[in-house]
Amino acid sequence: MASNDSGQGEASKDVTNAEVQAAVDKLLNEITVTFSKVSAEITTKLTEMSNRLDQLEASVMADKPKGGDPPNPA
Repeated sequence: MASNDSGQGEASKDVTNAEVQAAVDKLLNEITVTFSKVSAEITTKLTEMSNRLDQLEASVMADKPKGGDPPNPA
């Protein structure tokens, strides 16, 4: 009967290991999806910031005098 109990213990361990493996796989998948979303959001924000900086630079360059002499304050 001891060998029968041992067999049930092994089966129980296998089920528990399978449950843990499934939970870990699910967690890793959720982390991967979340990381991908955050990474995409960061990339989008950086692109927006870059575009705004380019526009600011163009605006500053357009307002800058062409002759190289600074404007004479009154």
